[in-house]
Amino acid sequence: MTKIDLPLRPWVPQWVGVLTVLLIIIPIGMINGANIGSMLEISDSLGVLGEDISMGFYATSAGMTVAYPLVKTVVGAVTPKTLILTDLLVQVILCLFCTWSDNIDLIIIASFCIGMMRAFIIYWFFISFMPALSPTGSRSELYAWFFPFLFGVGQISIALTAQLAYYYDWRYIYRFLILSLLIAIIFVLIFFRYAKKPIHFPWRKLHYRSIFLAGTSLLMFMYVLIYGKQQDWFASCKIWTYSILTPLLLVVFFWQQVANKRPYLSLVPLLRKKIVVGYIYMFITLFFSTSSILVTNYLNNVLKTDSLHSNSIVLWLLPGFIAGGIIGYWWYKLNWWRFRFLIAGGLLCSATFFASLYFGMSPDSTYDMLYLPFMVQGMGMMLLVIGTAVYVFEELEPQYWLSNIFFMLFFRTTLAAVIGMSVYNNALYYLQQKYFVRLSSTITSVNPIAEELYQSLFQNALSDGHGMHEALQIATNTLNTILQEQSTLMALKTIFGYLLIASILIAILSCFVSFHKMSSHPCVLKSNCCTVSCKKVTRQCVG
Repeated sequence: MTKIDLPLRPWVPQWVGVLTVLLIIIPIGMINGANIGSMLEISDSLGVLGEDISMGFYATSAGMTVAYPLVKTVVGAVTPKTLILTDLLVQVILCLFCTWSDNIDLIIIASFCIGMMRAFIIYWFFISFMPALSPTGSRSELYAWFFPFLFGVGQISIALTAQLAYYYDWRYIYRFLILSLLIAIIFVLIFFRYAKKPIHFPWRKLHYRSIFLAGTSLLMFMYVLIYGKQQDWFASCKIWTYSILTPLLLVVFFWQQVANKRPYLSLVPLLRKKIVVGYIYMFITLFFSTSSILVTNYLNNVLKTDSLHSNSIVLWLLPGFIAGGIIGYWWYKLNWWRFRFLIAGGLLCSATFFASLYFGMSPDSTYDMLYLPFMVQGMGMMLLVIGTAVYVFEELEPQYWLSNIFFMLFFRTTLAAVIGMSVYNNALYYLQQKYFVRLSSTITSVNPIAEELYQSLFQNALSDGHGMHEALQIATNTLNTILQEQSTLMALKTIFGYLLIASILIAILSCFVSFHKMSSHPCVLKSNCCTVSCKKVTRQCVG
């Protein structure tokens, strides 16, 4: 194994250090899926809306996005052991708060803070394991290991927390995370060495106003999109207020970055056409991937599966993630075809996923028919995530890397996911009403099929021992339920049909987009700067 620079005690073997790091990073990766896998149970226990749970989930992503421009400053100011212990201890306290609190607003704020603390650990893990994950210094090789692992842990978290919430209580999710974090703290205390280093923490360099403006504007923007349907959009004073304040705060935020000599966030990545194209494809990737909430709706409302199985279906993304990481690794290593075909291939995987759902969804479908589509979707998603991440970093100066990560997370994890969820939920609601009205208009006594179905339901109720009045009510309610299921199914098919067309068109368009000639081994980890010529592609090695 390549030597990893871990702060271990002299007597501790490297494999123990790797085990300790895994015990640290796995619960950190699982925290982001803690809420979404138990949405139904938390809603029932606290008497809150599903939108409240979604807000807490996306607040964690927003906190991680906001914290990333600061990670290098914070990580460089303290020793690794101090950083890890402090970070893990703060997350234990925040998880305890989430366990004890019944106020969903406070849980959302705590989730935002958890996301911020999560960013520092992931950054430390990333830079520490660079030599092991990519001995050759290839960014594509690094991402082929890193992203499948990180995304895979998140999906496992959703399934595992759904199990804990289903069989026990939703608070067991946070108790499990607290126990995992405490075990990690014990391992760090035992096996990591204590280094004496004068701590001069750069409190003045933390840009408090920029953090406040960025975090507040992000949370307000997410609130408008998540709660818009539930509060009837601009019929709500709060939606009006947040819709006005969000652009104003963003204007002040960007003005501060331009006016400050040492800004919290550099806007240079937004001025590079190539990088903006990468952001657009990141947005498209996660927008398509967020369609999994429609599959959950199909499982719950049409196939009548429980929350345990509807959340466990995401585990079938994991083989796709692994396959995508392997293909991405060898694609760049062997210089297979042009970059545009990698992007088109990933989009065609999404098209295959949408086609299988569009043509395969029916009231008689089975749960296991979704296994293969989810594997294909996971592979396509991972190909696009790895490809676009390599693409936006190519030829970008190191001083802009953290700002680039901020915009990557903003477009990919925050903006695309929240907009996708809002678009899908609102489109599903509108189409459900539309098709329900259309189907209801045909349910009359002059329609022989409807009359036969109603009489069958009525006779079944009578045969079960119900009286005349009760049998009429049961037949009417059952027929209404059937209409709701059919309208939901028609709405889902319509949305997946549009997504299928859109993914095919974007895939075809991507085949004609002149992205660039990407080198197979972008040299980003070498200590000495040099210019290397490789297969007629000249690339700049940066420290």
